[in-house]
Amino acid sequence: MKEINVPDTIYDIVARKSKDETEYLVDLVLKELTENEKIETMRKLSDEYLKYAEDKYLNDLLVESGEYYWKAISYLLKAIGVLLNYEITSYDQYYSMIELLSYKFNDTSLVNLFVNAERLHGEFPSQTTREIIILSKKR
Repeated sequence: MKEINVPDTIYDIVARKSKDETEYLVDLVLKELTENEKIETMRKLSDEYLKYAEDKYLNDLLVESGEYYWKAISYLLKAIGVLLNYEITSYDQYYSMIELLSYKFNDTSLVNLFVNAERLHGEFPSQTTREIIILSKKR
């Protein structure tokens, strides 16, 4: 990750608008992109967050790695949402997307894997989270 310097006035506004300044700025940038650019950017973000998750995991920073694994999954699902014209803005909508994918691919394990990953995402990474990422990339 790289850092940017912003004036304090702007930073204060961003900090008031969101608990996660980075995600807030990412969302602003994504709004400016075309559909194809959004999908490609979200795919790259997913890959980048997956790399960060693995690095944190290897250094036994389990809480941080769990959060990065979750972000990797969330950007994959958001990219699929763009393809299907379905904006994901809440946890419930992530779950709905997984149910849809489970139905379309006739793979009920996706729901079970997702539920476990969602429960664990703030706690620590799991094999379940990795399996969802791998399955998503294969499809």
